[in-house]
Amino acid sequence: MRYMLANSEEVLMSEMPPGLPKHPIGTFAFVAAYVLLFVLAWYAIYIFIFLARQPVTP
Repeated sequence: MRYMLANSEEVLMSEMPPGLPKHPIGTFAFVAAYVLLFVLAWYAIYIFIFLARQPVTP
């Protein structure tokens, strides 16, 4: 893989070793933490706003 510098010099990029994963190690943990925070926030809104107002039932 190659890329060009500002002064038009071509520099070769080193290839990744074949045993490494394609994504960074912490990607799954970061996404899992984000999803967990989203679910907890949604659940808090449901409990403290929706249920606190008593759902409308006929």
